[in-house]
Amino acid sequence: MGRPTERAGHRERQALRDVVRRGRSVRAATDPRAARAPGRSRLRPAGERRAHRRRARGPLLRLPDRDRSLLRTGHCQAAVQGPRGCRRRARPAAGSRVMSQVIESDVCIIGGGISAAMVAERLAERTEASITVVEAGGRTASLEERTATRARMLAYGENPYPNDHIPGQTGTGEMYQSMVLGGAAMHWGGAVPRYSPEDFRVRSLYGVGYDWPITFDDLEPYYQEAEERMGVAGEQGPPEYDPRSRPYPMPPLPLSWNLERMREWTDAAGIPFWTQPWARNTEPWQGRNVCQRCDTCAVCPTGAKYTPDFAFDRLLAAGSMRLHGRTLIRSLNLASGSDRIETATGFHQDAPDQPVEFRARTFVLAAGHSWSSHLLLLSANSRFPNGLANSTDNVGRYMTGHWYVTGFVEL
Repeated sequence: MGRPTERAGHRERQALRDVVRRGRSVRAATDPRAARAPGRSRLRPAGERRAHRRRARGPLLRLPDRDRSLLRTGHCQAAVQGPRGCRRRARPAAGSRVMSQVIESDVCIIGGGISAAMVAERLAERTEASITVVEAGGRTASLEERTATRARMLAYGENPYPNDHIPGQTGTGEMYQSMVLGGAAMHWGGAVPRYSPEDFRVRSLYGVGYDWPITFDDLEPYYQEAEERMGVAGEQGPPEYDPRSRPYPMPPLPLSWNLERMREWTDAAGIPFWTQPWARNTEPWQGRNVCQRCDTCAVCPTGAKYTPDFAFDRLLAAGSMRLHGRTLIRSLNLASGSDRIETATGFHQDAPDQPVEFRARTFVLAAGHSWSSHLLLLSANSRFPNGLANSTDNVGRYMTGHWYVTGFVEL
């Protein structure tokens, strides 16, 4: 005869075989307390059944197994009232398609970066339009949390910005690949130099490249408006190189000891010298603090550096816009027989198989240089097989960064 543990293991294996043969529950098969006495009815007395039902009530939602991890309050597409105020998705009829959630507004801005923040602010100030902003990423650390975030970055090398959520497109290694509310301007350094007038006429002046179809003077008022919205500190350069209609909103950052020596050298050599403008406060601006020169601009712990989330927070607090975060737009859909975009279809991270439809009179595509092009190409249809706004087949082509020259001067 085997040992007691061996006999117990044999009983458990026999019980599991009973589950397969008779369809009994695992608990009833393995727990002797749950075993039913021979001849006893499966039904409890009426009073016991009512008590059992009362005990069983609770927040358990009867969803398909694959959906249990997807439910988030406020994101149910077709929902019914459940026990104790919980909400659950209604089970669709067999063979039917899941109905998409429809969100309507006057203006839908796709992307939640710096351009989207500027457009949303301007619309909220000058119109009564209802505004929806759709952003693929979520929020990062709030201003109150950034001191701790900076400390972890310095102590442990922790990336303060999450990876992309799209499979196969992770953001390991470099912060700017992340999708976050605020976009790349969450971890930028804040440098905001303008193009010079000659940048718009390189073909005419130097015989290379192409002239722009617009001039510096066409853009200058918008440069000024953007600088005032962000709060830019800068120094007026020579007018022939740095023309301006109005001064910078704030005076420049104080020069470091090295730059003071550099200015002395350039003045003696007759070389024009002026500092680069920055979207960092040298005076309190829009309720934000002054730059403390922390040298961790990717995570500014004082709020002195402009980031778009400040603008979005103001608009949300005023009820001027709605934000749908963690929602990736995958197609722009044209109205029947028209070139006008009627809807945009997206998917929320917590419900990736349930489409969300955004309807608006006007759509603003502000998803950055890569994702805006990507979305236009994804939205190809029978009328526009190469993608939207792509009659020249140049969408997504010829993309490049900006070259610059660095050097060292021994004084």
